[in-house]
Amino acid sequence: FAANYRGAPYMEDLSCNRLLLRTLQGAAAVLAVCAAEAFDPLNQLLQLAPLAGARADGGTCGGDGGVGALAAVVADALGLRACLCAVMVLDVAATFAVEGGIVHWFEG
Repeated sequence: FAANYRGAPYMEDLSCNRLLLRTLQGAAAVLAVCAAEAFDPLNQLLQLAPLAGARADGGTCGGDGGVGALAAVVADALGLRACLCAVMVLDVAATFAVEGGIVHWFEG
């Protein structure tokens, strides 16, 4: 939502709209805490299952090859929680980059 928020001249700047800014910051903080499993009572309240690094039978999480196998190797090396947090950060960065590129392309 923050990537698509236009601000001036169409609406109030995000830095001036404190309520929306604090709401977005709070949502990001709760998401980060849940993904990192840093506060177990919150995960229990939201009924989130604990993350595991490997399957119950001792195998890895990857498939038979390709991107799934690469993701499994990275997840096994870094840990699933660290991988999830890294993917979330990369997703947000890519969203802002694509949105900035589109705005630059169409508004010149």
